[in-house]
Amino acid sequence: ENVYKGDFGAINVYSGPDRGNERESDGVNHCLPSGWVHDYGNLDFDVNLIVHDMAFRQDGQLYFDIFNTDGFLGDVMCVNMAYAPVMNVLPRKYRFRLLNACMSRFVQLVLVDPNRNALPLKFIANDGNLVVHPITLTQLDEQGIAERYDIVVDFSAFPVGSRIYLVNLLRMRDDGRGPKETLSLAAALAGQPDDPVIG
Repeated sequence: ENVYKGDFGAINVYSGPDRGNERESDGVNHCLPSGWVHDYGNLDFDVNLIVHDMAFRQDGQLYFDIFNTDGFLGDVMCVNMAYAPVMNVLPRKYRFRLLNACMSRFVQLVLVDPNRNALPLKFIANDGNLVVHPITLTQLDEQGIAERYDIVVDFSAFPVGSRIYLVNLLRMRDDGRGPKETLSLAAALAGQPDDPVIG
């Protein structure tokens, strides 16, 4: 319940291969997108995105059912406690650390361009472990509760003013007891009347 009400955060841990300084080229550091002003731990281009669903009462107050032990599902998707947030980016590479902070909802995320095409991204880590080689994907795998995926997205390929959307493809069972199915991108963008968090 505390996590649901916003008591969550992300702590980035750095090491030799992952310094948080993209210009520190010593043969060990992977120079992942981050920035370079500080010796380590730059966050200019290394962004935490905490994804979570919420439910609200008619009066606008946050709603939570403490007696639902099957799987509580919200009907509003938020990122970092904000509904439908917007982030302006520079035409360069960014690292996004995606954390699922939902109570029961699994998500399956994809980036979509204005023409409704899935965009390629580089999968580089999960739950703090860097993969041996970046993996090019057009959609992420199912992401469970408290699971983190790290991706790199290159925005230099898009014209200035382009809008890129983060879309959820995973439909949950009505009782909240796990995922039901992964929808096609077209079906997710069309929306699902029984689950407004799709799309």
